[in-house]
Formats: sequence, structure tokens, C-alpha cells
Amino acid sequence: DGNEPEVSAMLHAINTRSLQPGAVLVLAPALGRLLAAAPRATSVALLRADGPAKLAGAAKRQADEWGSASDGNGMEARATRGVLELLATVLERGGPALGAGALKSEPLADLMFDLLWSPGTQGL
Repeated sequence: DGNEPEVSAMLHAINTRSLQPGAVLVLAPALGRLLAAAPRATSVALLRADGPAKLAGAAKRQADEWGSASDGNGMEARATRGVLELLATVLERGGPALGAGALKSEPLADLMFDLLWSPGTQGL
């Protein structure tokens, strides 16, 4: 099972606490470090837990709630960037299976379109 319990717990916390920037600012980098330290085990755990969809859902909630307020250096902006950077890292380093699964993710597609068309999020 590798680090599945840890990955699952961090994903759940990021997802449920997406609008609490202080929590996200701690959890997103921690999951990124876990991916860097144990890429294969973490990628498998992310794939099984539908990680890209959960991260995209968290980032979409942030963008919906904070809108253009996420553009800047405030806690909300840093939290949103943290989730988006983690999502990008997961997709870049997660391997082909994780990337293929993400292509079918409705939350990820919704997030991408929202970010493309929202004037306050192009800088993210």
C-alpha cells in the first residue's frame, strides 16, 4: 500500500479545507514533497484516490469563492497557487496513467475552462 493512507488523508484535507488558506498552505507543499520523495508510490496512491480530480475540485472551489481576489500575494492567492502548482506537479510527474485519468476528469476540465475565462486568474 506504500503511502496510500498519507496521500489519501492529505487529499481529503486539501479537498475539504480548500477554503481555509492556512491549512492548504501547509498541506499542498507537504503532498508535493511526498511526491518528490516517493514518486512511484505517491503516483499510484494519487491514481487510486483520483487525485487530479480532487485537486481540481479544490482549486475550482477556491476560484469560485475568491474570484479575482486570488490574484496577488494574500493568503487566498497563495493557497490557490499552491493547489494549482501541486496539480501541475502531479500531472507532470505522475506518469502516463495519472495523466490519462486526468483527461477524463470533469472537475479538471471545468477548472481549466474557468481559469481560462476568468479575468482574475490568468496570472495563476
